[in-house]
Amino acid sequence: MSQPTDTRGEIRYDLRARRPRLAKWIAGLVVVVLAWTVVRDAARGASPMHYVIPAFFAVLFCISSTRTLNTVVVNRQGIRRPTRRFIPWSQVEAVHQSKYSDLVSLHLVGGRDCSTGLPAEYAERVVQIGNVPLS
Repeated sequence: MSQPTDTRGEIRYDLRARRPRLAKWIAGLVVVVLAWTVVRDAARGASPMHYVIPAFFAVLFCISSTRTLNTVVVNRQGIRRPTRRFIPWSQVEAVHQSKYSDLVSLHLVGGRDCSTGLPAEYAERVVQIGNVPLS
């Protein structure tokens, strides 16, 4: 598992270590199947539009499974999670361990809970940085 970098009131945690290797294998398999389909259809004389839409979705899948946005940043301003909105500390009521996983979760002002992606053992450090209670 990736170790978070903790410097001067900031945690940077790389989520790539938590991402299953299966997603990368599936992305590769999608590319191989798509290439095989293109070659087969070209040999049969099929229209290129026959595989443009599946190719578009295959590319989107590959990008999403190997995306470069993969670092959770916790600092004095708030929490920045990949592909999700920034959460300032003014919107956080408390920090706690998730009921469903071994991750740090935030209890927001509106009553909603959201996961940070950080392992539960970093909850106390998140509380220190954000100056919010641990529940």
